[in-house]
Amino acid sequence: MNVYVLPSAAGAPLRLGTVVGTSSATFPLHTSQLQSGGYLVVQLHAIGTRSSWTSNAVSVADGVLAVLDVDSDPFGDCSRSVLRTIITSEPSPP
Repeated sequence: MNVYVLPSAAGAPLRLGTVVGTSSATFPLHTSQLQSGGYLVVQLHAIGTRSSWTSNAVSVADGVLAVLDVDSDPFGDCSRSVLRTIITSEPSPP
């Protein structure tokens, strides 16, 4: 599965990397890869297929971890995948 980030609604996707079946990976993100307002949108493309899936936007900030749960069938259908966030710590006071 190739994993991409969409830094803008109209722009081209940027490849983060590849994850092979039944494994996991961690990809560092840069603020330039987020859409305006600090929103993350990812796209999955199943290798060897024309199938792709685009997530809903999730807000990421300090103390928030984005987690992508990929659920793909043998034909590359990723429609049951989910991009979610987890609060990892309380934000620092100003």
